Formats: sequence, structure tokens, C-alpha cells
Amino acid sequence: MWRKTVCLLLCAALLCGAAFAAVPEVGELLAGREISDWMAVALNEADVSFDRAAVLARIAGETEALYAEEGERPLATEWHRRIIAVLACGGDPTDVAGHDLVADGILFREQSEPLDRQGISGLIWALMALDAWGGESPEGAVTRGELASRIAALQKSDGGWALTGERGDPDMTAMALRALAPYRSAHAEAVRRGLERLSALQKEDGGYASYGTENAESCAQVVLALIALGVDPRTDAGFLKNGSSAEDALMSYLTEGGFAHTRGGRANNKATEQGALALAALGKLPALSPEPEPEPEPEPEPEPEPEPEPEPAPTPEPASENEPTPEPEPEPEPTPAPEPMPAEEAEFAPTPAPQEHGGWRAKYIVGASALALAVILALLWLLRGRRSRALLLAALLLAALGAAACLLDIKTPAEYRAAQNTGTEAVYVSIDGSAGGGVQTGRREVRIDAGQTALDALRELCRTEDIAVSIRGGYVAGVGGLYEFDGGPTSGWLYHVNGETPSVGSGEYELHAGDIVEWEYITELRGEEDGGDK
Repeated sequence: MWRKTVCLLLCAALLCGAAFAAVPEVGELLAGREISDWMAVALNEADVSFDRAAVLARIAGETEALYAEEGERPLATEWHRRIIAVLACGGDPTDVAGHDLVADGILFREQSEPLDRQGISGLIWALMALDAWGGESPEGAVTRGELASRIAALQKSDGGWALTGERGDPDMTAMALRALAPYRSAHAEAVRRGLERLSALQKEDGGYASYGTENAESCAQVVLALIALGVDPRTDAGFLKNGSSAEDALMSYLTEGGFAHTRGGRANNKATEQGALALAALGKLPALSPEPEPEPEPEPEPEPEPEPEPEPAPTPEPASENEPTPEPEPEPEPTPAPEPMPAEEAEFAPTPAPQEHGGWRAKYIVGASALALAVILALLWLLRGRRSRALLLAALLLAALGAAACLLDIKTPAEYRAAQNTGTEAVYVSIDGSAGGGVQTGRREVRIDAGQTALDALRELCRTEDIAVSIRGGYVAGVGGLYEFDGGPTSGWLYHVNGETPSVGSGEYELHAGDIVEWEYITELRGEEDGGDK
């Protein structure tokens, strides 16, 4: 009997050990990698030793290059990320290669441009970086209370936050809640509604989807936000779906070499950085203390009162790989089919595709050339007294070749691909990558079948126009060699249908006959009119 008991205990120990081994330590997860800014933050949060001096030296060099850049000024979040990383390495963000990142990136940034030039993320990261720094705002500088109020004021009617559109996105909602965590007493209602929104967006397996795609980064963002607010993501009933938590969902993206953006994909740096930050925060869960009440925040206008000291917040996580685009509702309302496009309206008329001078022109050139050579050889045969059978045979062969070339239906590659476009419904698709120096097409007629989507229409256009397209996890990462983030941290491909920006991913938006689909590459967000496909 005792032997059976011992065996059972050993089996239980092995199973528990396997379960714990499935969750790597932050140091183990990031071992052997070049330490990025956010990896340095994660290692510091997990109390793992690393070469802080080397990271600070790299950041100093990058900062010098940042200030030396000519042309359009980089986005404010370039300063915010470096502030947080410098602090994690024990450095002084007010003196990095002789530059004051806090003053230039936050305190007096709006003397040259708005902090929210790139959308709400500029405000969120400014507040989190300012809190991580911990210093006081001098007279005339932006204050913590002002930033918190501006973030709360941008809450959507459904309780969430988003870069664009009117529907809350899990990534941006989680980051906004993270930033407001030290000020939740002053913005209690906004925090309550934001938590309700995150709970409503949670999937049945405990995970989250952004731009129609379930991904690791969204899970990591939510884990970090909940812990910042004193909510245990492992046990809180509002964040358990069928017994599964956001942590459980996050771990399902763990693969060889780190975290993958989507299940079954390869590990990538952005997902691994955010996963490491979430693991570091989860490692401190047993030490979670009851939610403290911060002091009231000051009013920024007209005369700011003395600012409160915000309660310490865990070091923030990086912006989601999924920026910059809005989050769809899990079950969006169906979009009514628009009226078919009138052929006579010039403003909706498709642009003819550039003509390849092959096809009909090529076959007549080949045919005429062959016939001309046949005539020349026939004349030579006659001049030689009809004695050369080889000349006669060559002339006959060339004549046959010329006739065949004229009679056969020869197509260029583009004509051949267009001939395969045999869908039952016509939609009109264009690509504009001019903002990033990429491919541009006019409006083309594309044939699709009933029930196909905006993503299917893009695929078909790229096939007929011989344009390379990269689709990862259901969203468009690159078209014609121009990829998301090539033009900056908020750059990427967006799509619009009939002049409107859908709130769902292109792989979910079903098209109807006559729809006009515009794919556009942007390098920065311009406000509520922009949407995205990720």
C-alpha cells in the first residue's frame, strides 16, 4: 500500500514539475537574445541581472542619432520608450548623451507638436514614462493630472479606448487602464467601464483578438493592466472564461525561442518582449497588496494645483504589434450591401490597367517577322535557280511559323492572369503605397464570388497585377515589398470600403457587387478617419 502511495506522490510531483516547467522564467526566455529596450525593462522587473551598462551605451548612441535626424520629427513614443528603458538600467533619462529625454519627449513636447500627434498612445506613454521617472513637472510643463484627464476623456462609448474608430480595442484599452492605474480614484468610473469592456472582449478560451486575429500581445497587455489595477488575472471571476484566464491563453503562444504573434507561428521579438513583461508581472502576483487609494490629482487649468505623487506602477509594456488600427467587435453588426456601381459615373469608373505591349501586338510582330524572313529566303531560293532545298524548307517553315503566330491566341502573363479572374461579382480595388514610396494602382475591376471578403479582393488584384502581398495571421503585413513599420512605429496598411473604414479585419468584411475597396499605406495616424487591417 505504501508503495502505491509513494508512486502516486511521485507522479503528482512530476506532473506539477512539468506544469511549472511549461512557464519559463524571464531570464530563461530572453537568454541569448540581444537585449532590446523592452527586454531590459522585463529583465529588470524580474530581478534578473544583465549588462545594464551595455544597454545604456546603445541607447546613448541611438539617442544621438535620433537628435541628428533631419526632416520630420520622430514620434514622441521614441522618447518615452527610451526613458523607461534608461530608468530600468539605472540611468538618468534627463541626461542621455547630453539630452534631456523627459523635457524633450514629455514636459515641453507640446511647445513644438501635440503629444497625441500619433493618437492616444502618445498620451498614454507620456504618462507612464512620467510616472516611471517620478520627478515633478516644472511650471509651464505638462502635468500628470492633465495627461490622465485627457486619456480618460478619450474613452469610447462602449467603455474601451482605441487609436481610431468608435469601438474599444483590447490592446489600447489595456494600456489606457495601465496608465490610469495610479489615478483610479479620480477616474473610477472610467476604470470601471474599461474593465467591463475588457471582460466583454475576452474570448471563450481566455484570450483576446485584435483586428480580428487572436494574438499573444493582446493577452499580455490585459495581464499587465489587470495586475496594475490590483486584479488577479488568474482568479478574478470577471476574467475567467470556461475556467481559462488571459495567462492561460498567453502561454498557448509560447513556442521554441519565445512567444509567437499567432498560435502555430514562429517566435518574434515583439510578442516575446510583451510576453516577458507579463511573465515578470505574474511572478510578483503573490506580493500583490490591496488596492491603494492615490491622492487626488490636481486640476491642470487654469492654475495647476500641486501635483499628487502617483503611487508606483509596474513598468509599462510596449505598444502592441497590432498598432495602428481599430479593434473590431467580436460580433460586428452586418454591413448592408451598397447599391451596385453605376457604370456611367466617371468618378467611380475603374482605371484601365497599364497595357503590356505583348499579347496581340507581340504575336503580329512575331508573325510578320517570320513571314518577312520566309519571303527573303524564298527569293534567295529563286535567285539560286531553285537548287537549294534547305532554303526552300526554311522558307516554308518560317511561313508556317508566321501564320501560326498570327492565328494563335497569344497572351502576356498579365493577360493570362486577368483571364483567370472569373468571379461572379465585380468590385473595384485600388492600392496606394505612395506614402511609403510603394506600389500604386488605379482603381481596377476585380471579379470575386459571393461571400468573399476585402482580403480576397486584394489577393485577386495582386495576383492579376503580379504584386507581391504578405498576409500574416489574417492581416495584411506588406504589399509590393512595403511592410508595416517600414515607415515608422505607427505605419501600416489600411483599407476603406465605399469611403468608410470598417471596424473589422479585411478577412471578415464581406463584399458586395459594386463595392469600392481602397488599400492605403500610412506612416502616421491622422485621427478618426483612419482604420486598419491587422
